Amino acid sequence: FRTFNAAMFALFALAGIAWAAINVNSYPMVVELARGADVGRYTGFYYTFSMAAQLLTPILSGALLENVGYAKAGHACLYNIGNMEETARVLALGAGAITKWLFPCERRIERAPNVRNIEEYIRRVDEMVERKRALLLGEVTP
Repeated sequence: FRTFNAAMFALFALAGIAWAAINVNSYPMVVELARGADVGRYTGFYYTFSMAAQLLTPILSGALLENVGYAKAGHACLYNIGNMEETARVLALGAGAITKWLFPCERRIERAPNVRNIEEYIRRVDEMVERKRALLLGEVTP
């Protein structure tokens, strides 16, 4: 869809409410449908697949949104175009984030990655901040 669609918005809201009702009632349903000895096993199946979906959905939806831009009819999504063409600067914060800074006069792109491990990131946050500061001020040499 290229324009806002109130019916689609309402449908997604209704689906979210329905899914919340399913989640609230899933454990009682497992207990009711399984035999006494199998409750733990089926509960484990339910939570395993539920958590797997929660893990995979952001990754898959992020990949989809990264490659399929949304824009109003007759307009371009400059954010997606800039990222795909590597003409947009990205200031990223947090563990695992990578800042991408462009120096158009020099026709150069520099990146400043943060460490991925959260404990390591917290321990070295001053280093990460200094790296970003140096990059943004142009103190980083190729």
